[in-house]
Amino acid sequence: MILDKRDESEFSDAWMQAFHLIEKKVTDPEIKSEVDEFRKDIFILTFRSTGSSDLPAYISDDVDLICSYYVHGIESRWIAHLLFTYLHHQIPQGILMETDQTLYELIK
Repeated sequence: MILDKRDESEFSDAWMQAFHLIEKKVTDPEIKSEVDEFRKDIFILTFRSTGSSDLPAYISDDVDLICSYYVHGIESRWIAHLLFTYLHHQIPQGILMETDQTLYELIK
């Protein structure tokens, strides 16, 4: 199951490491509000597709993490791989799809 693979240390440890690097960064309130709206939209779309609240919460957290790195101009290969996996219509879990592109290049 997807959630089980996300909870395994290979993925979970990398996710938490990325989160801890960004968690204390202060985001402009307007930008934070926009990101929160985007997260909400993603949560609702995923919930409607799956009927589960767990998976949408994980995906919404991923969106917040990706946006935080982008907003603060922090490059991370792991975050780029996380986004790249989503861009290939996959839910990140375990080993991510890899890319040589930066987060900025993937978003623009």
